Amino acid sequence: SAMVVWEDDDLQTDLATAQAFARDSGLEDFLESLAVYLMTHPKAHATLEDGTKAWLKLRSRRAQGRLDNASECSDEDTEASEPEKSGSSLRPPPRKSVKRRLSAVISGQSQSMQHFITQWAEDGESIVSSTATLQNLGRTKMSLAVPGQQRAPSGAPVGAASEDLTSVLCWDFDVLAADSRQLVTYAVRLLEEYNDFEALQVDKECLRKWVTLVQENYHETNAYHNFKHAFNVMCVVLLMLSKGGVDFCTDRTQFAILIGALAHDIGHPGFNNDYLVKSRHPLAIRYNDGSVLEQMHASVAFELLLATKTNANFAEGMDRADFDEFRKTVIFVILATDMKVHFELVDKVQALAEAIEEARNQMGDPTASVTRCMSTCEVLMDRDTAADRTLVLKSMVHASDVSNPVLPMAMARAWAYRVVLEFHAQAQQEKSEGLPFAPFMEPHPDETLPFAKLQVGFIAHVVKPYWVEVARILPDLKDRLHQLDSNLDTWKQIQADE
Repeated sequence: SAMVVWEDDDLQTDLATAQAFARDSGLEDFLESLAVYLMTHPKAHATLEDGTKAWLKLRSRRAQGRLDNASECSDEDTEASEPEKSGSSLRPPPRKSVKRRLSAVISGQSQSMQHFITQWAEDGESIVSSTATLQNLGRTKMSLAVPGQQRAPSGAPVGAASEDLTSVLCWDFDVLAADSRQLVTYAVRLLEEYNDFEALQVDKECLRKWVTLVQENYHETNAYHNFKHAFNVMCVVLLMLSKGGVDFCTDRTQFAILIGALAHDIGHPGFNNDYLVKSRHPLAIRYNDGSVLEQMHASVAFELLLATKTNANFAEGMDRADFDEFRKTVIFVILATDMKVHFELVDKVQALAEAIEEARNQMGDPTASVTRCMSTCEVLMDRDTAADRTLVLKSMVHASDVSNPVLPMAMARAWAYRVVLEFHAQAQQEKSEGLPFAPFMEPHPDETLPFAKLQVGFIAHVVKPYWVEVARILPDLKDRLHQLDSNLDTWKQIQADE
């Protein structure tokens, strides 16, 4: 019954019947596990036998006190996990994972909303086919500024910005009203203000040239994926660092994640990975359909840095080991902005947040520093501290990339309008090429009802579950959750008024 209900939209009305049967039969946990399995393995066309195996593994691991996250019921996670040391089972009673809660919530949503939410869980479930035949027409060409042939930078020199940096580095700075070339000045000043260039062996003049090249290689004609978005993401990362994120960084990794944030969408064409793969774009061929844009962004960032003609290698003074750490960090935080890894990050951040809270309970100190908590997690829970720190670096950049809903409503709405405008343009392009398209991307943002519905779904099911977990690790961010809830209420009111 669960399989039929899950896979056949026409039978959604039978969901309540199936759930009632599950409760009466004591199989509710099994059905939830099966739903998670289907959601996280949509390509597998899971059979009832697959779901049963997943449920048995879940039940077995729970019995051993080893499971706090339902997403761990996958075959890969189960086989990869190592036996725990005796006496180290310190986890609190298992909580429902975000994926389990999400699977229950979206089962009652419209087909369009289910497409929207599940598109980032895995490939393959996020699109519907148009009636047109598949064609390879009208592909968007992606042109990057050629190193050595950039226009001369203009605007105020570094250090001559009219506003003080405190008016820029705040949650309500109106980046959309700023000139992109002026943002280059702000970016360099912020990087210099919050990093020790001398200790890091960073050449300031070369950094200014590199930031200018980065700005010029963003497509300012994009409604959303432009340098203003990149600058905003870097500023949010800085704000998160000031709210406790710095405790997870070294000086070098702090600098690296800021550089990664600034370059994380460089060269973005305004269309997403899904389009590039479906249209068989040369970039999708080059990067084998995996994190296509993110791979390209990271590559271009270092091409601009290392090309001899640019004279922009601000890292030339670093020794090999330092540069390797810098490069590795920039790459992995850019790759973490791929929305395909969103739900994986949610689960991992949730597990880390619970481990830190448990460490504080074990120490009897609810205000224990992150450093003490991480040491306790490593000793008592056999956690990999280095991996946990890497996770937080990724999480800060990814959270910043989806931070529009935690901004003041006027800014949040302006950014939302822009991203939906890009969605609409992509859907029109896909239809013109006879490609499958995602139904949630089709409406224009001037269509208020679908616009508001999309924001409610995105905030409630994608952004909020993630930011809630991030704020458990960085509690000083909880004021952003209040702003997010306020924005969500506003979007719900807009939806109701329509």
